[in-house]
Amino acid sequence: MQEETGKVLTIRTRQCDETKPVCQNCSRRSTACHFSSPGSTSHPTPPPSTSPLDQHIPSIVKSPSLHSSTSSPQLGNGSNDAQVHTLPPIHSVFSLGFDLFDLEIWHHWNTVVCSTFSGDGGNLFLQNVHKIAFGNAYVAQLILAVSALHLARKDATRRLACITRSNAHQSSAINGMIAVMSDDTNKNCTELYMAACMLVFCSFGKGPQPGQYLAYSDYGEPEWLGLLNGVKSILEQNRSQIYPEVRPTFKPDQNIVNRVPTEEVLPGFTNQFERLRQSIELLQAEDPSFKKYLEALERLYECYVATFEYDGQKGVKICSHMVFAFLYRCKEDYTSSIQSKRPMALVILAHHLVLLAQLKKEWYLEGWVPHIMTAIRSHLHPSYEHWLEWPSKHV
Repeated sequence: MQEETGKVLTIRTRQCDETKPVCQNCSRRSTACHFSSPGSTSHPTPPPSTSPLDQHIPSIVKSPSLHSSTSSPQLGNGSNDAQVHTLPPIHSVFSLGFDLFDLEIWHHWNTVVCSTFSGDGGNLFLQNVHKIAFGNAYVAQLILAVSALHLARKDATRRLACITRSNAHQSSAINGMIAVMSDDTNKNCTELYMAACMLVFCSFGKGPQPGQYLAYSDYGEPEWLGLLNGVKSILEQNRSQIYPEVRPTFKPDQNIVNRVPTEEVLPGFTNQFERLRQSIELLQAEDPSFKKYLEALERLYECYVATFEYDGQKGVKICSHMVFAFLYRCKEDYTSSIQSKRPMALVILAHHLVLLAQLKKEWYLEGWVPHIMTAIRSHLHPSYEHWLEWPSKHV
């Protein structure tokens, strides 16, 4: 795609053939010919422009149309023009409001941020998110939004500017997503799914927010969980239409032979989960609603078992998708109990933080684990505090 775009720019900026009074190339493209008249200087004069950069922008880029897939009638039948004619539509970065700052942010994504998502089989997702971004403005805007949040952490002098720009791109992208959601043909489901995933990372990337603890909050629905539910809804309703290259696998693979025993990575894991299971079973005898906690604990146990794999000489590999699979797979009755700050729901959530802490090197998770653990301690009934001893050792 980048190579083809380069061809377009080369063709569109080709010098005129200096035919008087108007060159044939400019006449064919219906563009103003600025070749110097006989009485002028030897240097051509650029057309009037509101921006110095505008003098060097090919007309195909400056086109205000974002969605036209038909070729301009002014395109001739020459061999070079045929190359332009067969290209897919190109979005106007200027009508989208992109500027040099966004170009820097995009470069930051390509050279720095992109590699932070490349582990754990993420390369296929990244390859496709770039391709789709070139044809869908809201996906491109969310790439910029995530990248700007990363740049904000690296450049303290421009932190506010980066966060402001990220928020602007997120707002614009959400409007774009809402606009295409009215289409019930499912032709945009892959793009919407990828955009929803990027919004989840935007929520992470903003860092810990007062009163927000990913799975619950001090007021209203937690932002991050709401975004995760959006991803879940799009995926479950349109799984067959979403490209298989970008679909996640949130179920543990029972056939992996290089799996690392969880006990080797997290000593005491087996005993802790068995004690917690027995406690919940006793409570369930008096309150049948505690069945939801047994189900949640079982899902968490499966995630623990599937998270760690041998990675050759590199040691242990963390399967990040299994870390996030827990809350994705939990039923609403359990997540509602978290939001209601029910003691056992918070205890299980604290045990999930141990898995989340395994990704502590990921920039977008920086500060979240201690932020949530502190909140759980403050919200937990004193009679349940002893259950936090084991998780606290591993976060």
